[in-house]
Amino acid sequence: MIPVLVPLLCGLGLLSLSRLIGISGGAFIGAIIGGALARLLYPAAKPPPKRLQGVARILLGISIGVQVNRQTLNEIESAAVPILCMVTGIIVFSFLLAGLVSKLSGMDVTTSLCGSSPGMMTVMIMLAEDLGGNVPVVAVLHTLKVFLTVGFMPLITRLVQTGEDVFAGTAGQAIPQSLTLYYGKLGFLILAGFLLEKLLRRVKVPSSEFMAGLFIASICNPLFLQLEIFPPLCQLAALWIIATSIGCQITRRSLAAVRRYIFPCIALVVTQVMFGLLLGWILFHTTSMDIVTAFTGTSPIAMEAMVILSAEMRANVPLVTAMHTTRVIIVMIVMPLLIRWVSAKKSRRG
Repeated sequence: MIPVLVPLLCGLGLLSLSRLIGISGGAFIGAIIGGALARLLYPAAKPPPKRLQGVARILLGISIGVQVNRQTLNEIESAAVPILCMVTGIIVFSFLLAGLVSKLSGMDVTTSLCGSSPGMMTVMIMLAEDLGGNVPVVAVLHTLKVFLTVGFMPLITRLVQTGEDVFAGTAGQAIPQSLTLYYGKLGFLILAGFLLEKLLRRVKVPSSEFMAGLFIASICNPLFLQLEIFPPLCQLAALWIIATSIGCQITRRSLAAVRRYIFPCIALVVTQVMFGLLLGWILFHTTSMDIVTAFTGTSPIAMEAMVILSAEMRANVPLVTAMHTTRVIIVMIVMPLLIRWVSAKKSRRG
């Protein structure tokens, strides 16, 4: 029990400290640092249980799904072509960059592709494991992208003056008059999310927990539930668990594994993040999308991290989620085929 509690308590402590200081995006990055420090300083520490992480992802998906409305759908429809171009651009660039890093540094192609891929962090780690990649290096690459991207967020906040994070903004919203009805609807969404997750897991849908919560809430809520808010403390708890589990990917073993590729890894991460910001700037100028939504939507970091961060930055979370979901689907279809093709090509040469 203690090895599991230590990272969670460290993550909670730094999450709370970051929120008290008022760092933009600090709650998320604070929990990541807390989980990482716990694993590095206390090697016996373990990440949160898989089932607890799954519950957190379902709750996060629901919290985003309840924000979907007709205006969001209209925004997605009006910007469909630019969004698709930006999504395709970041995927193609990431794959080309992965090939270049693999060729110059000697990193195996599976590791470079999974590490540079702009998809779900957890899914990319599992995919690297299934396809024989270097899992610690993949975990470090994705975590480095999170740290670097969060470093740019305060600059963006000052530029557009977004104010406080989403949790502070939602805490003061009016509580529904009928608490029984409100929590009844919320309970229905959570139960339906768990049931759908079991179905999606059986058919091997990537990130089934998050997708189940997102799908059930974005369909049921506009149709008949009409929930206006998701409990902020539940959303914050989900953030805490997910961010701490991401931080727990940083271990002494993973840092030792990445030491050999430290400079190629840094070059890959910096180049990829800068390219994502460039695409976001283009999207901002070619659509009616605000700059924070454009930047977070085209960011190459893992979907679960970016969705949480976009909420803290007061971006259009459903729109950001739609962009990242589209990207994840394309990556999950293309990635295994691309890796097998490259491996087969190398085998024929050998």
